[in-house]
Amino acid sequence: MSQAQQSYETLVQSLRLLAAEYAVQVEALPNFVHVPDEIASTYSESFLLAEAIQEAGLINQEQLAQLRELDEVLACMSEDETLWTDEALKHGADWSAVRTRASDLLSLLGEQQRTPELNWLTYVPGGDTTGA
Repeated sequence: MSQAQQSYETLVQSLRLLAAEYAVQVEALPNFVHVPDEIASTYSESFLLAEAIQEAGLINQEQLAQLRELDEVLACMSEDETLWTDEALKHGADWSAVRTRASDLLSLLGEQQRTPELNWLTYVPGGDTTGA
């Protein structure tokens, strides 16, 4: 698998995580992470290679534009700390809209929504973690 294909697969998995229902998101991540932050940063980090993925011909310009818009939505959300709680992730309209947008993007890419496979991620607990 080429680097561009690996980057594409990472992007798809991050979209699956964003599109998933709250219970799936929580189950997919270690119990010591801040789930809303981890979901957003996983997407933002995978999005960094979107232009290279597009240049490799794996996504088109419209798909790239939609991916960029999703990244911008998450960036705007980061300005409101009330959106970054488990309760907001579970019940909030903003996160519901992100799930819908991510699901629509998966369809636009010709990918199915299913449980995300995050075996490519590495997690390191912080020093002040409790209950890990």
